[in-house]
Amino acid sequence: MRVTIDHKESTTGLLRRKTLYEIHTTVQFSSDELNTIRTRKLSGTIVLERRPGADKDGKFSAYELEALGDAFDLKIGDLAKGADVYRVDSPLAAKTYDAELKDALKNLKAYLEGNAKPIQGSTTFEL
Repeated sequence: MRVTIDHKESTTGLLRRKTLYEIHTTVQFSSDELNTIRTRKLSGTIVLERRPGADKDGKFSAYELEALGDAFDLKIGDLAKGADVYRVDSPLAAKTYDAELKDALKNLKAYLEGNAKPIQGSTTFEL
């Protein structure tokens, strides 16, 4: 699993210009990892819970956010499809998201390794 995280700035709006900080995440899974994702049906597994990005800030009511559920969360399937882009409104928020993302991706690696092969054989022990 090879991960690339790029940080970029973008400006939105014509009259009220706003700078957004983008975090682009690309994960290249090995063929074994992709096989594990497919055979164990892990595409819908959430890697990182997150709120809507800053580019969608204020566009949803609390009711709509609840109805959308995990639509904004980062899932294994999103990473397998290609680059994920998440936008925040400050450099500090970008650094915080970056740290959370790195931790989540480390956990993802361990999760995929754990799901690669089932336990086989028997174990005998005394209590």
